[in-house]
Amino acid sequence: MLYNTRVHRFTRDYEPTEIPPTVVSKERENDYPIPQHLTYTSLNEKKDYIAISAQPPLDILPRGLLPHLVPRRYYPPMMHYGWRIDDEHTARAEAYYNEHTTAEEPESTVTIWQTGFRLMVEHKLGLRLRGPIFQTASGITLLGDGPSNDVLALYSNYCLALAAPNFPDDTIKNIQQLLGFEQDPKWFLDMCEDEWIYGR
Repeated sequence: MLYNTRVHRFTRDYEPTEIPPTVVSKERENDYPIPQHLTYTSLNEKKDYIAISAQPPLDILPRGLLPHLVPRRYYPPMMHYGWRIDDEHTARAEAYYNEHTTAEEPESTVTIWQTGFRLMVEHKLGLRLRGPIFQTASGITLLGDGPSNDVLALYSNYCLALAAPNFPDDTIKNIQQLLGFEQDPKWFLDMCEDEWIYGR
């Protein structure tokens, strides 16, 4: 397995105040082991994506899936904390984008969605979200008639230092209401960066 560049961003341990409550506390770490379908054996060796995608997203992230616990030999897959988006959500984002931008060059569909969501939150909630947070991503899902695999992520397990200051509970609730998500955000496995990577 080759060394992956996403590890370069994590050269220190975070302070306890930088870990959001969506991650298992250190005191309860032993009560929340890594789920079997997210282990190295499942993702890197068996690669049974039908079985993996059949598992529900996580309500809370086990500490074993935090990449900042260094030094370690392997780093975990990318996990996104947010909501699965459907056609209704993306249609609203696209309409808002078209109404509030004057792009001269054609944008990709994903960029349009992401920008539309971000503009809605900035204009209507007064938030300024910059950096690798509040982005659209692709989560693992079944092919065919299953739910959309597109996720609007508040943050990932690889940018937790930005989570606590930008997304306190009341802000998350306001975003959820504004964008029309009925369920609370959850942790989704990334569709592309879905393996453990060698980090030393």
